[in-house]
Amino acid sequence: MDTKRASTKIVVKEKPPHVEQKIADNGIPFPDTSNYIPGYPLGNIDGLSKVTIDNSRGNHSVFAKVVDTSNNKRIRYVFIKSGDTFSVESLSPGRYDYTL
Repeated sequence: MDTKRASTKIVVKEKPPHVEQKIADNGIPFPDTSNYIPGYPLGNIDGLSKVTIDNSRGNHSVFAKVVDTSNNKRIRYVFIKSGDTFSVESLSPGRYDYTL
């Protein structure tokens, strides 16, 4: 069993699109705090790695999708409030990116 832990921090550098809507693409309202969006799948959940998305300097909340770059599959869907960060945890080992 591999017990290596990995942690990555992703800083939102580009100006993210302003989140005007209060409801995600799946029809579920965005949470009141930075969190996963209910109703979307949680993929790659059997690891010890984590990715932190940093929107602490952002003026707007963002709806981010974490992508497994080995297959370009969206594996987590998160809402991050402006001025906040959110850690996507228990990720399987691999390479990840995000889209807004």
